[in-house]
Amino acid sequence: MTACCWTIDQSQARLTFGPLTARVELAAPRPALADVVYRGRAIAAARLLGVELGSAALAPDDCYARGDDLVATYSPRADHRVQVYWRCRRVPDQPEAVVV
Repeated sequence: MTACCWTIDQSQARLTFGPLTARVELAAPRPALADVVYRGRAIAAARLLGVELGSAALAPDDCYARGDDLVATYSPRADHRVQVYWRCRRVPDQPEAVVV
């Protein structure tokens, strides 16, 4: 098993995956990849792959990192529970590419 590319600290997760770094503020109303840097270059104002959780910022009920996955589970909203996965992968035919 390879080392985990996610590091969780309180309500924030940091991603380090080859040439890509980013963070996710897990307790935000719209958690998304932010502060994205690829090969030393910042992607200006990037907020990617986010989810709308409502107007109130809430910490997830459960959050863990395993391998290349970050999983956050939030309290039920109306009639359903929200579980968000962010997964990192390399593209075998394109060694410079990273997929989240």
